[in-house]
Amino acid sequence: MLPLLEEIDCFAGQYYPLEEGRKWEYQTFQKDLRSIGTERFNWSRTALAPRILLNKKVVPLQYGNGALKFIIEDDIGIGLYAHQGIKDTGPNFFQPTDYFLKYPLKIGVMRQVKGITKFLKHPVSVDKTETIETLTDVVTVPAGTFENCIRIRSYGKTTVSPEGPFKAIPHVEVEGVDWYAPNIGWIKGILTEQTNDLQLGWPGQQMIHQLTKITNTLNPTHHSTSIKAVD
Repeated sequence: MLPLLEEIDCFAGQYYPLEEGRKWEYQTFQKDLRSIGTERFNWSRTALAPRILLNKKVVPLQYGNGALKFIIEDDIGIGLYAHQGIKDTGPNFFQPTDYFLKYPLKIGVMRQVKGITKFLKHPVSVDKTETIETLTDVVTVPAGTFENCIRIRSYGKTTVSPEGPFKAIPHVEVEGVDWYAPNIGWIKGILTEQTNDLQLGWPGQQMIHQLTKITNTLNPTHHSTSIKAVD
């Protein structure tokens, strides 16, 4: 077990390993915050062989539907470099790269990120503050219990211009929490979007992702493990 740390002196990729053949399987729950129904679905993504895009080395992640996301790791951190939908003829590049793990990996480090709502009836831009809260979380998901996880929380709120002179001002609040386990990767994520406005979908939505299984498709007998994983 790692000692209690305030900073991890390592590559971000240690918390997002991308060796060819590694496959992550997830279960996702999406629910209305009024508790009116819950949608559940399973999905997966598999790391393919590295390739070069615009002179940058990237690792493609292939999703179960055939879509691709291209991951880059550099001196800044690790993030989304490009994506390619199943109907796209080629990659579409993020400008700039959308880093989800960024140096330094240190408790209390904050950064400002721009985002847009995913579940409200109309997309709303929200500026968020992202904070590394801990490097030693213990997290249980269907795939097991993992120690020494990084927990990153993002939060932002905004108001939207009302459409009429007597309409109440719509408020939107977004909060996300993500956990990354050593040598495993992203194991859990919770995204909550709330609003006071019926037109936007009051009271809002929540989506929970959990890792259910991790395997190596090139070597099925090899199972990846974290520093500690208990089934």
